[in-house]
Amino acid sequence: MHLIDAEQILIDDLKEEGELIGEKTVSGVTVYIVRHPTLGKVVLVRTQEGKGVAIELDE
Repeated sequence: MHLIDAEQILIDDLKEEGELIGEKTVSGVTVYIVRHPTLGKVVLVRTQEGKGVAIELDE
């Protein structure tokens, strides 16, 4: 598992490059689950300010 600080542009790029599996927003924090062609399963977390984290999961 890898944790990466992610700005809005990286989150958007990873979402566009992969297949969106799920999305949920709670209290201004949005979580996306993406199946990326080279990274595999990735969880993206974004705050209202546009900052966030990308989490690459081991299969």
